[in-house]
Order: sequence, then structure tokens, then C-alpha cells
Amino acid sequence: MRILISGIAGFVGTHLAAHCQSQGHAVWGFDRPEADFARLTLLKGTLRILKADLFDPGSLEAVLRESAPEAIVHLAAQSSVGASTEKPVATWQTNVIGALNFYEAIRQGPGPYPRVIFIGSSDVYGDVPPDRQPIREAERIAPTSLYAASKAAADEASLQYFRIFGIPIVRLRPANHTGPGQPLGFVAPDVACQIAKAEKGSGPREIRVGDLAPEKDFSDVRDMVRAYRLALEKGVPGEVYNVGSGRGVAMRVVVETLVSLAKVPLTVRFDVSRRRPGQPARHVVDASAFRRRTGWAPEIPLATTLQDVLEDWRTRI
Repeated sequence: MRILISGIAGFVGTHLAAHCQSQGHAVWGFDRPEADFARLTLLKGTLRILKADLFDPGSLEAVLRESAPEAIVHLAAQSSVGASTEKPVATWQTNVIGALNFYEAIRQGPGPYPRVIFIGSSDVYGDVPPDRQPIREAERIAPTSLYAASKAAADEASLQYFRIFGIPIVRLRPANHTGPGQPLGFVAPDVACQIAKAEKGSGPREIRVGDLAPEKDFSDVRDMVRAYRLALEKGVPGEVYNVGSGRGVAMRVVVETLVSLAKVPLTVRFDVSRRRPGQPARHVVDASAFRRRTGWAPEIPLATTLQDVLEDWRTRI
């Protein structure tokens, strides 16, 4: 299958490209001209990288003409809750208008339409009471951040492009995922980076963290991209699927696991500046519909994921 990945230079895009290549697919991808393509150069096999901008319709049309994809995974997005608060307009432009621009470029193509996987977020459900968790796809949409609201809007737009124009879009709502290569701004890489600096003597032996009580649904990014590939092969256009482990892990466990792997003694201190207001006390998704449809299940233990995140930051520092 010839697969086109938007946002291919990002954390998830790089992992997805590697996985799809390992499955024998021809992989094309595009990202902004200013994106960091360094990790993609480490991939083996044939990989065609193009440069395009979601706000430049001409460049999107050129990418689609040149790649002639049979399938598309739309990853390009602003994915940080914190950044969405600092730059709400830019977040909505990228996540909503950018998606619409991409769909319009697809719609203007010669056809037949390629299958499209829209990567949304389970954050669109907001703060769901514990007695309604794990969260199912039928749960009402009630975002509690500007990031989640932008993903909810793009999710709905994706459904309408399927209904009105017939573009075969499958919507996914993944829960949290982490792994090697994830940038700062998320708990695992933030803590791993601090540990790596402390081990090198270039940072304090005090790890600063936000609220450690919330429970989140964590998966390894390598399990998640396998889910995306299976969605391309087996997902039903027009449908929406949650993707996640189905179990909650307290942020405290994530931090304690990483600290236990450190080569030097460390202390952990709460830092109010790292606290994320409005964060649900628990957020766990029900991915049973996706598992029944595709046979997917997470395989990589969280302890292995966190070890790999820390090793990745040790090589960077």
C-alpha cells in the first residue's frame, strides 16, 4: 500500500513511518519546511519526504499529485495542551483549518479518494465521572482545554467530509502515548530529561513535577502506530474508535518508575508551574470496539516504555 503521512517529521510520524516500512508499505510523508527531519534520516529503506504547509493549498495539491496515495494518516497537528493555552489561535488554525485545507486538497484530486485516518484525541471527552469509565465512543464530547476543543472540532469536520463528500475517513481518538523521541512538554520526557541532566552533572538532583495524583491511560507509541496501520487496513469509514490500554496509571507511578531507573540519588519536588489546571482526576478509554474490529492490543509494558524514554534522553544530553 502507498501511504502518505502528514506531520511525518514529528514524534509519532517518525515511528509510524518506520512501522509502515517494516510491514512492506511504500511510505511518503510531508511536513513543514522548518520541521526537524533528522530522525527520519535514520530510517532504512525507501522513504520519500516532501515539504508542504497545511496553509498552502498549492503545496498540498502537489504532494497529493506526486505521492498518489492509496491511504493517508493525518497526524499534522499542534498536540500540546500547554501550547494551546499560550497560542490558542495558532492551535485552532493548525488543528481545524489545517485539516479542512487538507481535506479540500483531497476532494479536489482526481479520485478515487484514498482512505484517510484522522488522528484525534480522547481528550475530547473531557472530565468524565469515574462511574462512566472506561470511556466509550458514545460518551458526549465535553472538552476542557483549547487543545481538546480544537481536536473535537476537527473530529466533527472529518465526519462531515465523510458524510457530505464521501471521503472514506476513519476517526481515531487515542489516549496518552509516550516513547523514545517524544519532545518536552509531556510528563515522561520532562522527567527523563531532568534525570539525564542530573546523571551528567549538568542539572540539579531534584526532579520538579506537577500534580502526580491523576490517573491516565498510557500506551507505547510503537503500539499506537501499529493501531494506526491496522485502522488503515480494517477500520470502517465514518466510524470513530478509541485507542488505548484501558487501564489507569497514576502520574506518581510514571515518575517513581523513571526515578527508580536513575543512576544517581534524586529527590522529587512539586512545582506549581508544571501543574496543568483542569486535568481530570482519571481518564481511561474503552478500546474494545477497535480491538474487536482490528485485533489490536497493546504489547509493550509501561516499564519498558519508560526505560526506553530515559535511554533516549541519555543519548541526547
